[in-house]
Amino acid sequence: MSHTKGIIWDFKNKEFNIFKNCKDYNRFIEKIHTESIQKCENQQPDITEIRKTIDIIK
Repeated sequence: MSHTKGIIWDFKNKEFNIFKNCKDYNRFIEKIHTESIQKCENQQPDITEIRKTIDIIK
């Protein structure tokens, strides 16, 4: 089984954010773009949706 982690550089806070699972991602994104919170049906967030969100918020 393969586990992936997402890493995002937060320019405002000058820090990296590492997402171990969908709940980690949602905690980060709820402060920035609430429309992009995921339902967490799986342990991992949908990477395609994350990429769309990154394009919106960058």
